Amino acid sequence: MAQQRLLAELARLGAPADAIVLDAGSGMGLVCQRFALASDLLLLVTTPDSLSVMDTYAAMKVLANSEVPLAVRTVVNQATKPRTDSEVHSRIQQASQRFLGCQTEEAATIGVDKKVAEACREGQPLMLVAPRSAAAKKIARLADLVAKAAENGQRQRLATAV
Repeated sequence: MAQQRLLAELARLGAPADAIVLDAGSGMGLVCQRFALASDLLLLVTTPDSLSVMDTYAAMKVLANSEVPLAVRTVVNQATKPRTDSEVHSRIQQASQRFLGCQTEEAATIGVDKKVAEACREGQPLMLVAPRSAAAKKIARLADLVAKAAENGQRQRLATAV
C-alpha cells in the first residue's frame, strides 16, 4: 500500500519534473518490479562479478515477462578492467537480445575509486567530498545523459536496480 501511494505521488510529481531518479534497491522483488514498470527508462546497475551479472540478467528476464516495453540501460559499477567491463555490458546485451528479445544499451561504467570509500566513511556524498574524482566524473556524465534525455523532450522516470 505504501508503495502504491509513493508511485501515485511520483506520478503526480512527474508533471513538473524533468526527471525522477529512484534507487529501488537490489533484487527483483515486487517492490523493485513496481518501480521498474512505472519508469520510462530503467538503469540496471551491476558489477563485473558473475553473480551480479546473473542477477542483472534475472532482472531483465522478470521485466521481459511483464509485457511492458522498457528502455533499459546498463551501468557497470566498481569496474576494474576496461576490457572486462565492456564485456559485461556486451554479455548482458547479447543475452537479453537472444533469449528475451529485449534491447539494452550501455549507460556508463564507473571504476573502483578510493574516494567513494572515503566519502562513505565520512557519511558525505561523493560529489561533495571528491567532485573531481574519477567516479564522480563518471556519475556526472551519467547525470548528463539523464538531463539530455529530459532536454530532448523525453521526460524520464528513472529507477535503478541491481
